Amino acid sequence: MLQKSASEPLQYTKKARHRITCGLSWDIKVRNRGFVEKLVTLSSKKQEVKLYDLDLACVMYDGNGEFVDGVSSRPDEAIDMSGAVYHSGDDDTGRGGGDDEQISVELASLPESIHHIVFVVEVQSKKHNFSNVGTAEIRIADGMDDRTQFTLLMGETAESADKTACVPLRVYREDGNWMIQNIGAYYNSADVSDWTEEIKKFIA
Repeated sequence: MLQKSASEPLQYTKKARHRITCGLSWDIKVRNRGFVEKLVTLSSKKQEVKLYDLDLACVMYDGNGEFVDGVSSRPDEAIDMSGAVYHSGDDDTGRGGGDDEQISVELASLPESIHHIVFVVEVQSKKHNFSNVGTAEIRIADGMDDRTQFTLLMGETAESADKTACVPLRVYREDGNWMIQNIGAYYNSADVSDWTEEIKKFIA
């Protein structure tokens, strides 16, 4: 278990493009209802499941901590300039098993100028936060065999429950090797005017 603020070598299959995957998944939250409420729900055919929209993005910096590029679920931001970092596409429900959104990184194809890749998760549903979501999880896995190295459950602590954004981790170069760091920092999105500037504190 990688402790908060700690780093360790990134594990990935060193073949082809050295691909890793950052996967975000979340489950819908079902309310517990009393017997009378169940009868009312059945008779009126009301939906008892609320869906929430979470988004996964990443921001990239050079060795001097200067912003280089970013990738998000927006169609015009779904792939970086090098073509080595790309998003699977927006999922606004969290339905189904496995990762709901992914960002793939082909480490072997990344420009030498990119030294830091920092990931960001935001709850996009208005007036909701991590405590409203059933389970929100982010992970880093080997792109070849899908072996998971790092997992962070968001919304599981008092620190995160009322927050709408998380900077969970970064992947970075160190002495020619790739490392992973557990950041685990939580925010209210409305308090962050520029993520590219806010995230710089984690790569100093």
